[in-house]
Amino acid sequence: ADSFSRIRRRQYHRLSFQKTVASQTSAMTEKMKHQDGLVVVDLSKSTIQRSRFERANPLSRLTFFWMSGIMSKGYSGKLTEDDLQLNQCDRAEKVAAEFNANWEKQLKTEKPTLRKALFASFGGQFLIAGLWKAMWAILVILAAFFFIRQIFVFVRDTATPPNDTGAPPKWKGWVLSSCFFLCCWLLCVCLQQMSAKALQVGIKVRGSLMTCIYRKSLRVPNVGTEVGDIVSLISNDCARLMDGCTYFHYLWAGPAEAIAIVICMITMIGSRALGAVGVLLVLFIIQFFIGAKVVKNRAMGIATTDQRVQVVTESLVAIKTVKMYAWEKQFADLVARFREQELTILRGNSSLKSINVLSVFGTPPTIAVVVFATWIFSPPYPKFKGEYVFTMLTLFNTLRLPMSFLPKAIKGLA
Repeated sequence: ADSFSRIRRRQYHRLSFQKTVASQTSAMTEKMKHQDGLVVVDLSKSTIQRSRFERANPLSRLTFFWMSGIMSKGYSGKLTEDDLQLNQCDRAEKVAAEFNANWEKQLKTEKPTLRKALFASFGGQFLIAGLWKAMWAILVILAAFFFIRQIFVFVRDTATPPNDTGAPPKWKGWVLSSCFFLCCWLLCVCLQQMSAKALQVGIKVRGSLMTCIYRKSLRVPNVGTEVGDIVSLISNDCARLMDGCTYFHYLWAGPAEAIAIVICMITMIGSRALGAVGVLLVLFIIQFFIGAKVVKNRAMGIATTDQRVQVVTESLVAIKTVKMYAWEKQFADLVARFREQELTILRGNSSLKSINVLSVFGTPPTIAVVVFATWIFSPPYPKFKGEYVFTMLTLFNTLRLPMSFLPKAIKGLA
């Protein structure tokens, strides 16, 4: 009797488990489709959980407050995969399908180009990132040129009131401080939104191209002999395109901000600001030289990496022959020689990065010394004015961010 009851209980638990699995499986309607040799699982929209970003309100998206829950769970160690759901528009299958449709349209033209297909797929989001960058440039010039100078004048006039007008009212200081705080807050929002949007576009570009390369590799005959090229395309070229999308807006924003700063300085101190133009021209020449050198090293590095991967692939394919004739040392020396060439190129790039950092952080004080020396030693030998000095120093410091990313933008554009 006991054995019979145990068997009945096992059957009951087995049936209940099967019903649970069947109910969960029916909720996930999987439609198997064969596309270009790939098996794609299309889940129903009802089973896909919306991401935190999609559930957030516009203010939370603007300030990235929707990430607070993820960071809190990550800090407590309770973060799960369900908390890191991807946006529907960012999923690889949707991004790749959109790019494939635009690429098919390009193939029907006389001169199909990858750039046009990418712009047709992700150009709108890329332009939105550019608008955020333009707003950041306008606000940073406004904060440095107007608010800092006006606040300094307010403090000076409050400490030593002019004889003709007297001390300014206190509400003016509160208004200037509040507007300056709001401007700085908007600066942070614009910069972070620009970085997030540009990085999002770069990830989409990389994901769509990796998917297309993988699908193409499934249709190419004798793909075993081209594994090195395929791996290099996925690991190097797709990543470079993502970096280009991330830093592209610094390519036009840096020179534009430098021109705006020179104009602001000319309006303050006149022709004495022309010394800053010479220093900025030297800086731009150095930056473009570093960018061109990095691009050249990148091309050399990619070629060397391809050769190394090809040698390793060929040696692994013919490993029996290598072992039979005891060619291990020769192949190892060949791979080591290619690796040494790669390390030499990487060391050169590190040296160029150091020169770039030195030029970026050394330019603001150099410009300040040149401008102030020109101001002092040029007739009619005017005295320093505090509002001009602090305003110009702030303007010079704003050049550090765009100038530091300019070589990366040149490398990504190439």
